[in-house]
Amino acid sequence: MISEAHGCVPEIAAVALFAETAGSSLFSHASPVIQANIIYSGTFTTPAPGWKEKVSRGELTAGRIYDPEAPGQTLAGDQTLWRAGEQLARVKPDDRKIYFPEFSVAQSVAEPLADRHGNRIVGNGTTRSFSGVLDHYPVLVSSLRIHDDREHFTDRFVDTLRGNFNGTGTINRVTGEWTVTFEQPPRRNLPIKGDYSYYNLSGRLQEFTAVNITNSMLGLTDEFVRPSGYTHDLNADGRFDEVDGDWLVEWVRGFNRPASHRVKEWLLGPIDHSSPALMVPPGYPLWYFGSQVIDSERESYDTFRRRHEDRDSVIFVGSRDGMLHAFDAGKFRHGDNPETTEIRENRGYFLWEPRTDDSPAYCADHLEKCPNYGTGAELWAFIPANLVPRLKNSRLKADEQAFVNASPSLADVFIDTNGDGVEDTWRTVLLSSEGDGGDSVFCLDVTDPRRPQFLWEFAAPEFFRNRPSPTAVQIGRTL
Repeated sequence: MISEAHGCVPEIAAVALFAETAGSSLFSHASPVIQANIIYSGTFTTPAPGWKEKVSRGELTAGRIYDPEAPGQTLAGDQTLWRAGEQLARVKPDDRKIYFPEFSVAQSVAEPLADRHGNRIVGNGTTRSFSGVLDHYPVLVSSLRIHDDREHFTDRFVDTLRGNFNGTGTINRVTGEWTVTFEQPPRRNLPIKGDYSYYNLSGRLQEFTAVNITNSMLGLTDEFVRPSGYTHDLNADGRFDEVDGDWLVEWVRGFNRPASHRVKEWLLGPIDHSSPALMVPPGYPLWYFGSQVIDSERESYDTFRRRHEDRDSVIFVGSRDGMLHAFDAGKFRHGDNPETTEIRENRGYFLWEPRTDDSPAYCADHLEKCPNYGTGAELWAFIPANLVPRLKNSRLKADEQAFVNASPSLADVFIDTNGDGVEDTWRTVLLSSEGDGGDSVFCLDVTDPRRPQFLWEFAAPEFFRNRPSPTAVQIGRTL
């Protein structure tokens, strides 16, 4: 319960609570992915009695379905090769590579709001409903306030505005379009005004560190509520300053108590409804064999395919920690495995390499060479721009937490920016929505899986809670 009146603190007294709780359980809400003889599966586990931190833990596992030397026999028992969550729990938070799209934040204070034709809006004493377009957008999450001299509306959810006197409204953060219906008509000749923050993307990836992040980017404010104090005093020192933003960044990176550098027990957030996407070297897409495909298109794609035929494999998955994660998945290769001469692989294989002292534990049964299934180590993670100001909600366990619990997809696409058809315009891109976490679809260039590049993001209210994998389609040839 929340009271908008200063000095009024709602309380609940003389209440008896009864509850039944479930023990620690493992849940799998997303489909697994299979490549050759390996199956990848994302899960999460609810807290166990022995855990100090009572939060759910995510896990991504890779397991064998069959031995590549005996493909006709399904293996029994636990065939897990690696667990990405366990691997990440051993990593120092300072050593992680976490990226976000660089953006700048500006504020508009007491902006006289206008309708869709640019006419400034004022009350007339009888009209309760108004609509218009903000001067600037996209709007930073949880920063919008539309008001007259009595009622003010705040953006409580992705596209919903709520007035402190039960007024209702909507906001499209991308286009700046808004609607409000006041509980009482604003007074005659009184301007309707708006306060909000908006941001602009630069198109570059930055590391998610305290040096690159400000309080305004995180959506932190100096809001003060009696008697609890500053809402965003995250380090609980009784003040609000840039240290609170630094504290939140370190918490997101993996410190449970940033000031003492105490690391969280588990760093990978719950993998819920996000089916992983495995990137392997480019193969032959269906369009390649089409009768209308011209030779220059095939030749262009062949150059791209040969250039990346030895590319490492990476598996991508979203999680409820506000990040898309990239994990080492070994070295998949198309064609027939030269190490298994009596067996013909029709769906590719994982490259066999000489054993070393650093080989994973699953190589213990191999004398000289071992299939490279990867280690499950985190290569990097990515936080979408529109989720950066929601990270505080995850820490405060508030509404609109930062989730990326949707399924990513991969595609090899031709990006001809200057019209010359040069072969290096073929790129591998990753696309993903945000599921319960937001209303955006974002796109990364992962052609070099260890050096991702940000391409774009697009948002719309109808994308909220959108979990299916985005699809890249061929739209035709421009002559």
